[in-house]
Amino acid sequence: MSSIESKLAAECKIGMKWRIKKNHLQNSLNKFTNVSSKAFKASKIPGVEFCLSFQLDSKNPNDVNIFLYLNFEMTKRIEADFKVSVKSALFEKNITGSIYEKSGGYGGKFCARDQLFNPEKHYFVEEFMEIEFEGTLKARGIKRKAPESSDLVKILWKNDDDKDLTINVKNQQIKICFFFLLLVSFIYL
Repeated sequence: MSSIESKLAAECKIGMKWRIKKNHLQNSLNKFTNVSSKAFKASKIPGVEFCLSFQLDSKNPNDVNIFLYLNFEMTKRIEADFKVSVKSALFEKNITGSIYEKSGGYGGKFCARDQLFNPEKHYFVEEFMEIEFEGTLKARGIKRKAPESSDLVKILWKNDDDKDLTINVKNQQIKICFFFLLLVSFIYL
């Protein structure tokens, strides 16, 4: 790992609950259409969004896969470990060591299609499945050729959730993202 990457490494806990209506998932899988959750921002890694997605396995259409999709431009590499669970079905799947070098998805088999919709397996309660997801993302370095500087500034400046340093100047507060300070210090060193 180069010194640039180690200086700009960040770790972020992520998580969500996703409720899926049985009819929606069944109809989508019957049409070989992916079903994705809403996208969320990774709070400690600027410019990273994540979502979960169900899709049928291309080699075995009876297998339903689940993937963690990451969308990012500024980070060189992201390592992900995550857990997906459905408590009503006593189901838990851990996926570790996924390495993203570009935007995309990693995951694996969730279960067989006939098991997913079998009432005895309890994936759906009152026509809904509730998936709990938690994980850790580890960003390693930034790309030397970042997006347009105005895009980078917008990403780092826009969202107050990403700002973790406050500077008080003449009775005014300026909130700054620590990652932004690291980036600026690296550029001017």
